[in-house]
Amino acid sequence: MANWIDDLAVDRGRIAAGTHHDPHGVLGLRERGGFATLLVYLPAARSASIDDRLELSRIPGSDFFQWQGPPGTLPHHYRVCWRDSHDAPHERVDPYSFLPTFGARDLTAFSGGHEARAWQ
Repeated sequence: MANWIDDLAVDRGRIAAGTHHDPHGVLGLRERGGFATLLVYLPAARSASIDDRLELSRIPGSDFFQWQGPPGTLPHHYRVCWRDSHDAPHERVDPYSFLPTFGARDLTAFSGGHEARAWQ
């Protein structure tokens, strides 16, 4: 398996700092080199899994967790399950398993202060 995660080191740093322009382009499930690859960001998590059945590996020294396996193993909208620093369980459907809802036109209007209904 390719070491795809090293290629994303700068992106991971920017996501952790809250300065990445497109986290949806990095996080979530992707196909890379013939493998399904998943990257999730879970600050203060001790451990993580997908649907309580597939263990995610922590990227050393970070709050990112990864999984790599055969394509088609995960459903389109998988649940991320984790235990926090107090060992409390949490779970949610990964928001990065859904397509982005804002297009380039929306982002341009918002950035330029021209989006009259941004709260919607």
